[in-house]
Amino acid sequence: MQFSLIYPGERRRFALLMVVAVTLWAALFVMSLGMVLLYLLFIWVVALFVQSAFISTIRGNGVRISAQQFPALAADIENCCQIVGLERQPEAYLLHADGLFNALATRFLRRHYVVLYSSVVDALADRPDALRFYIGHELGHIRRGHLSKGVVVAIASWLPLLGAAYRRACEYTCDRHGLACCPDPDAAFAAMSALAAGGSRRASLDLEVFAAQRHDVNGFWASLNELIGDYPWTAKRAHAILQLAREETPSQPRRHPLAWCFAAFCPRVPGLGGAGALLFVVIIAVAAVLGVKAFQQYQAKAQLTSFIEQTDPDREALTAFTLHEMEWPSTLDQLGIDSRHNDTALQATLELGSEGELVYTFVGGQLAGQSLILNPYPSFDEQDELDGMTWLCMSDTLVPGLLSEHCLGETSP
Repeated sequence: MQFSLIYPGERRRFALLMVVAVTLWAALFVMSLGMVLLYLLFIWVVALFVQSAFISTIRGNGVRISAQQFPALAADIENCCQIVGLERQPEAYLLHADGLFNALATRFLRRHYVVLYSSVVDALADRPDALRFYIGHELGHIRRGHLSKGVVVAIASWLPLLGAAYRRACEYTCDRHGLACCPDPDAAFAAMSALAAGGSRRASLDLEVFAAQRHDVNGFWASLNELIGDYPWTAKRAHAILQLAREETPSQPRRHPLAWCFAAFCPRVPGLGGAGALLFVVIIAVAAVLGVKAFQQYQAKAQLTSFIEQTDPDREALTAFTLHEMEWPSTLDQLGIDSRHNDTALQATLELGSEGELVYTFVGGQLAGQSLILNPYPSFDEQDELDGMTWLCMSDTLVPGLLSEHCLGETSP
């Protein structure tokens, strides 16, 4: 079999992510005046401790694969390393994970690790050569530097479409490494069958029929969830393996056009896959609620400011009466003003306090039932004679922030 070990779209997608990542890193460095380096150091230290716990669990609970322990697996790993061109062989472990069907590659400091879960090994007990597909797949992640590259482009990996597309391309690349490590295509087919149907049903699975299911996942919902997910559908992976084994050019059915439009607005959330779309909807909903609330507050503040400006005649009338009579008015009739204000966007009723307070209670609208109090404070000239009023806006019911600087003012006769 002759085929490239690298999926055609992986390099291009990584290059695009790298351009965005470098731009974002540079912008953060400039805006933070270099402080971002301290934050990154802190994050690295935290990640180091977290990863150390995971690696310690693997090394403390797993069985290290070597010439003394599971020599056949050790030989397969060594041979796969030679096939994919990996000079430094990673440490390999067999780990019991309560039936979890998986294998993984990870890294701690400068050392790489490959972990095979016992459920995978047990499922392929009658086809041990098929394990080389899983071994090769994980070695592909190491050989292509997906672990270290992922750290560099992490700042841009949230990008809609591109972030998830790069991750899926990495998976296709690693499947190619797995196929290359298998002694014959049937071993890869057996491994893919186990991935799809599990160990007990693997032997009766028709991989051709399963691969044909790729046409069932080109509708809107399936397309959308794949576009925002990190992994291709297993049916598509199976089809790609079949075509590579036959030395055919891999091709996949087109995704639903509308799904591309929706996916373009769904940021990638690592590990959430389709839930990333739900998170995006939640973010939009919260932003919309906050936006509507902010707009309503802005609108109420503008109306309140306009209303206060319309109270100038009331304040001038009270100021003139007080300066002339040298006492506070007892009724609105003495001021010659109406108890209702219906000529502004906010309608209100007016009451007069015992010390000249003008108490406006809003009727209807967003501020219905809330009150605004204009308190007069006498001001005196240099001869200590009363010459005007200074007004202060107060309220026990209005939302803080609604009262603007227009509430402070001075009136004179």
